[in-house]
Amino acid sequence: MARPTSLGNVISFVVQLTRDARLAWRLMRDDRVPGIVKIIPPLALVYLVLPFDLMPDFVPLLGQVDDLAIVLLGLRLFIYLCPKQVKQEHLAGFGRTTVR
Repeated sequence: MARPTSLGNVISFVVQLTRDARLAWRLMRDDRVPGIVKIIPPLALVYLVLPFDLMPDFVPLLGQVDDLAIVLLGLRLFIYLCPKQVKQEHLAGFGRTTVR
């Protein structure tokens, strides 16, 4: 994902993030995705509630950025590790046929 620097980039980033979240939701419910891969998103979310952080939350802004980065990286890793043909099927349902 590109780093958002202008309004157009921010909108593109949000649209891509929304598609990735929808794709991840569908992939989590698909039996063809290996179980070991399906543990990545829950682990990323568990990181949010654990009492330790890479950057303490009391540091303004930076404390939340590491939480967001872990969740986004977990989402991207999960999608990357899912079988390509399964991703293609779900993306075709969105009207998008390319797989990263």
